[in-house]
This record gives sequence, structure tokens and C-alpha cells, in this order.
Amino acid sequence: MNLERGAEPPDLLVRIQQVGGDMYEWTLLSPHLDLRPPLGSLGERKQIGEGAHRFVKSYFDRIAGLVVEDTAIPIIEARCREIYESTTDSFKDAYWQLYAAAEKGSAGGGGKGSSGTPPRLKSIQFISDEPYVPWELMMVREDSFERNPDRVKEEVLSIRHAVGRWTAKSSGQLLQTIRVRGVEVFASDYKKVDGVEPKLPWVAEERDWLKKHYNAHLGDLKFEPVMQFLKGGKAQAIHFSCHGEMNVELPAESALWLEDFPKFVTAYVASEAVREGVGREHPFVFLNACQVAGVGTQLSRVVGWPQTFLDAGASACVAPLWSVVDENAKAVATSFYQLVFKEGKTLGEALQQIRVDWKGRRSLTFLSYVLYGDPMARVEWRPEPDVTGLATG
Repeated sequence: MNLERGAEPPDLLVRIQQVGGDMYEWTLLSPHLDLRPPLGSLGERKQIGEGAHRFVKSYFDRIAGLVVEDTAIPIIEARCREIYESTTDSFKDAYWQLYAAAEKGSAGGGGKGSSGTPPRLKSIQFISDEPYVPWELMMVREDSFERNPDRVKEEVLSIRHAVGRWTAKSSGQLLQTIRVRGVEVFASDYKKVDGVEPKLPWVAEERDWLKKHYNAHLGDLKFEPVMQFLKGGKAQAIHFSCHGEMNVELPAESALWLEDFPKFVTAYVASEAVREGVGREHPFVFLNACQVAGVGTQLSRVVGWPQTFLDAGASACVAPLWSVVDENAKAVATSFYQLVFKEGKTLGEALQQIRVDWKGRRSLTFLSYVLYGDPMARVEWRPEPDVTGLATG
């Protein structure tokens, strides 16, 4: 993992490494406790089946645009428990060991971790060769009475903690300080575009909100303006709000729908010109488009929109794993920018706070967004009044 110099490491690092076929080895690291396996032994290995994407599509994407009824909540929670049960015993042991140590420290029980500081469990970073499983949504539950007689109340991992993910072979760098001077927005409600359905009336409000509150430069969601920006843009935050689609069989064909070019695929971003263009700004990228957080394997490589932007130089990427087709997508975006740009929350903390609303708002949209990046990264918002999206001179 390529960390920024002086960066604070995650409280728990979970490395899920493919060792052959559908077999994966789990390694757990923490600056607070020694979680390494005994000398000479390997990390615990466990199979992960091929149905992870189908699992997400069947149980989450299928009802993503609907109001979640009371009768559906237990089913969703059961699926989240299944994710937890698919983890290794070593992960469960490490998590609860660190959780107990952090609780003891916060309660004044004293004690120092392996780093000499009191243990805590605020941030969790997954680095995985497995591209589909939404580990952020696991429902952590304490099943060992001997280990914890009081039984901690079960909760979704990314509601209890700030969680980030990273693709194992990403060439980008995890930054904990993302300095933003300008915001570039590409968005469309498609009202004037024939053949694109459904229309997205909430997008215009989202776009105008970003313009009003963060002086965002509004680019046209068309091929030439998008490519011109990618090859020469100077913004450090990039926001897309549009239709998108994930192609599981051919992840590189996953597309963003521009107004004049509905098959804008990852190949247009995966170029040296983009890396030498806006990639030099190491921007934060927010993709408010259906399913585009998904990545997949193609020719032994992990590919998809988040991976492509990270490889092009982005410092972090936020995107939904499944469809977001209602006004709640705008609510997530505006809340996120408010929390991160104005209130100083880390990227992981902002999504953590947003996810708390999913039951009260009766919408899976609030659970769908995942972070590719450091969950403890913060944005330093220093706007320049005359900043435009394109390079000058």
C-alpha cells in the first residue's frame, strides 16, 4: 500500500490476497496489537465463491429504487450477517480483540498497544484481490459468550467504523490530506436528450447546489468537453452525476452515459494523456451514477471505474455499488460535501454518518456508496475564486 509520508495507518488493515482459484488468504495488521500469525505460519485461507456480484444484484440492487418496507429490513440484515459469516475466524478474532482493547481504553482501563499508544478501532482499511464482496456491509456480531459476556449489539461494520477499500494492484497513492482548490461537475438530467430514460430531475438541483456552495465549474456532459478536461483540467475534486452501468462479464465496458456518447467507457480515462493531465492534480472523484463502484477481473486485472480513476492519479473515489435512481442520491452527495468540505469529517466518517440514515429514510441508497481510498483522509478546502475547470496557459 502506497501511503502518504507521515500518514496515520488504519487501526485495522485487512489484506485479502488471492492464492489460487477462489482461495484467498487473510492477513490482519494493526498498529495497536500484534495480530500477525505465529512465525512460520501463513494467514488463514478461505474460499470465496463466484456469486458475489449476483449476491449484491439479487438482494440490494433489486430493491434499490424502492421504499424499504419493515418486512424487508430483516432480510437485508440477514444478508449482511452472511457477509460477516463469510469472513475467516482470524478476522473475527482480530476484530473483537481490537474492539475489546479499544473499549477498555476508552473506558479508562488503561493499557497500551504494540505502538505504545492506547488501542482504538476507528478506521478499517480493506485491500482485496476479490472485487465484488461489499465487506463494508457485514453485520458484525459477537457470538462468543466467553469472550464477551455482555454481547455487543450487532451493527453494520461501516456504520460502526470509518471503512475504506483499496484494490490491491492500484497504482495510485492513498492520501490523508486532499487539498482542493476547485471543483469540476459533469451532470445531466437528460431532459433534452432523446432515448435516455429515466430522466434525472434531481441532478439539476444537485449540480446547482455544488455551484452555489462550492463555486463548482459546470462542464458539459459531452464527449469533447469531458476529454478536454481530463487531459488538461486543474480541479482537485471531480463530480459526475449521470446514468451509469456495470458490465460484469467485461468490466472494462462499464459505462457512464454522456449526453452525446452513452458508451463512455474506462478506456477513455485509462491513458497517459489523462495521467499527465488532471491526474497530476490527484483529484478526489465522486461518481454519482448507478452501479459504477463495482469492479471486476479481466485478463487477470481488476478493472472498473474506481480502479481506472485511481490508476489515472486520483487520490480517492466514492461511488455506489448498486442502482441509485431517486432523490436520495442527491441527498447523499450534498450531505457528503457538507460533512467533508465544511465540517471537516474524514471521507470514511462522512459515509459512516450518511449510512446511519438508511433505516430512517427507508432507502438502500444510503448504504450503497463505498470509498476507494483512506477512510481517515480529510479534504482541505481552499477555493480560488477564479479557478475554472480547464488549464490556462
